[in-house]
Amino acid sequence: LQDIKAVHPVPTLAEFLALDLSGMRVQIEIKGKTDLFPKFKELLDQEHVKKFDITISSFDANLLKAAKDVFPNYQRILLIDLTKLTDGNALPPVEETIKYLKQYSVTGISVKSDIRINKTYVNSLKEAGFNVVAGGVFTDDLGIAMADAGVEAMTCNHALKLRDKYLKLNS
Repeated sequence: LQDIKAVHPVPTLAEFLALDLSGMRVQIEIKGKTDLFPKFKELLDQEHVKKFDITISSFDANLLKAAKDVFPNYQRILLIDLTKLTDGNALPPVEETIKYLKQYSVTGISVKSDIRINKTYVNSLKEAGFNVVAGGVFTDDLGIAMADAGVEAMTCNHALKLRDKYLKLNS
């Protein structure tokens, strides 16, 4: 690990938040237990941190539900493979997804990219008040499908290539 840190130093959250990056959108994934919240809150409550547009995300819905009371002013995004809400293969009906998100008091969802997630599904989530982003974009076709579905952002390993291809398709 020390060898990796020497070549690719990764700042601590406190070091990163001390940087002068006004207006930057920052997504912080929380893991673990709620006993980490007091230290995390102490970091986020510092005056110089207000320059960031911070979103808190997690794969743990219960952790995000607990975060609502501690971090009410931050977006809380659930990272999820929607097929985990069903039999592991099918997408749940959008009404079930909305009900699930509401029970955990999240403000948005980061879906694992899936070609079956379409504009109707995404628009229904947005109309219910949720931000919708997509993660796990591993092919150009999947990225284009997620963009066509109307997600607000996506994570992938080849963003420039995907953007160029999308612009060419839509010009």
